[in-house]
Order: sequence, then structure tokens, then C-alpha cells
Amino acid sequence: MEEPLQHNLPDENFNDAIINQVSEISEKIAREMFPRIAERIIREEIEKLKNGATDTEE
Repeated sequence: MEEPLQHNLPDENFNDAIINQVSEISEKIAREMFPRIAERIIREEIEKLKNGATDTEE
């Protein structure tokens, strides 16, 4: 007869440490990536507006 597997669940402190680490990494990535993405989107939208204004002027 096999013994049931024991679930070695991490304690609450370990979970909190992991959550804090993931939060820090996520925030760092967001702070690095979002400004670049936002700038690209804004530039693309400006170009669309410029091209739209040029098309209507002709």
C-alpha cells in the first residue's frame, strides 16, 4: 500500500516574499516598457492625424 503524498506547502512568509519579489519585478518592467510603448503609440497616432489632414487638404 502506497503512502499518500505529503503536501509541503510553503509558509506564509515565503508566499509574502514571493509576492513582493514578483511585484517589484513587474513594476520595474512596467516602468521601463510603458513609456516606450506609449511614445510609439502617440507617434503613430500623430502620423495618422497628419496623413488624414494631408488627404483632406488635396
